[in-house]
Formats: sequence, C-alpha cells, structure tokens
Amino acid sequence: LLNPNDYPRTLCGVEGGYQLDHVKSVKQCWNEGLSVEEASSLDNLRIIPWNENLAKRDFNIKWH
Repeated sequence: LLNPNDYPRTLCGVEGGYQLDHVKSVKQCWNEGLSVEEASSLDNLRIIPWNENLAKRDFNIKWH
C-alpha cells in the first residue's frame, strides 16, 4: 500500500534509494499527544527519496 511503485528502500547515500517517512514526525506526534497507532497510520506514512527524508531531520534533538 505504501510503495505501489516498488521503489527500492535503502539506507542514506544509495543512489536512487527511497525510505519510509513520517509526514508528521514521531516527535511532533508525541508532542501533540497522538497515539502510536495515529503516528504510524497509513495517512502519516509515505515513501520518499532518502535525501528528502534526511533533509527533514532535526539534528538538534537531544537523545536521552
């Protein structure tokens, strides 16, 4: 359902590769009080090129 065009799923840096993306980030879902089911719903997931997915990352997140 998420990848009807059968794009190749890869790690960052692989030419022509795609990754699973959360439209609303997991952090944003957490901050909004959304459930795990809502955060991982088909409406919140999509396949995009790895470089677009990487560009969305917030590198200022502090991991505990």
